Amino acid sequence: LLVDDYFVDDANRADSRAYQLLNLRLGWQRRWGDWTLSPFVALNNLTDADYDGTVRLNALNGRFYEPAPGFHLFAGVSAE
Repeated sequence: LLVDDYFVDDANRADSRAYQLLNLRLGWQRRWGDWTLSPFVALNNLTDADYDGTVRLNALNGRFYEPAPGFHLFAGVSAE
């Protein structure tokens, strides 16, 4: 995912920097009787990039930015 920089206020004095993310998700499906189970493992932000997860446009007192999480791993299972 590649996100370009952009202004965060109407006066164009503050901006959010460009960033690039690398994520990986691996999974498979397994059928047991009437059920289909789909376990997965995901690795997000593999390069541990610093970027703004949320930007509040035109926020008061220059409080535009909320940081995004660094590298993280999660897993889960979908059942149908």
